[in-house]
Parts: sequence; structure tokens; C-alpha cells
Amino acid sequence: MRTPLVGGDDMPSELAEARRRASVLRIEGNGWDIGAAVRFLCTDEARYITGHTLVVDGGVTLRGPSRATLAG
Repeated sequence: MRTPLVGGDDMPSELAEARRRASVLRIEGNGWDIGAAVRFLCTDEARYITGHTLVVDGGVTLRGPSRATLAG
């Protein structure tokens, strides 16, 4: 998840590319993606959802990439 505190605009391009490739969707998420999930959970459509972990990571945990690879 790219945020101003995690990488921001100063992240080296090769690290940014490795993070993008780690996602099943081949994109890197941002704070707005988390906000959209939170917004959904605050709606009536989510009123019956309880006791669930909502993973908002673009599929990174599905692939389980080595963090050593991401570190460079």
C-alpha cells in the first residue's frame, strides 16, 4: 500500500515495480482503496457482515511473495 509515509514519490522505480508485480491485480494500492472498503462497511449493504477480516491488498497475500525480493 503506497502512502506518503510508505514510499511516497521517493521510492526507487525498481522497488515500486517489484511491489506492483507482487499484486495479483498488478497494481499498487493506495489509501483510497482502504477508504473505499471502510465506506462500504459503513453502508446498509454491509449491515449483516460480522466477524470477518476484509483483506484489501490486491491479492498480495494470495501470492505470498518473498519480502526479501521486495526489499531489493
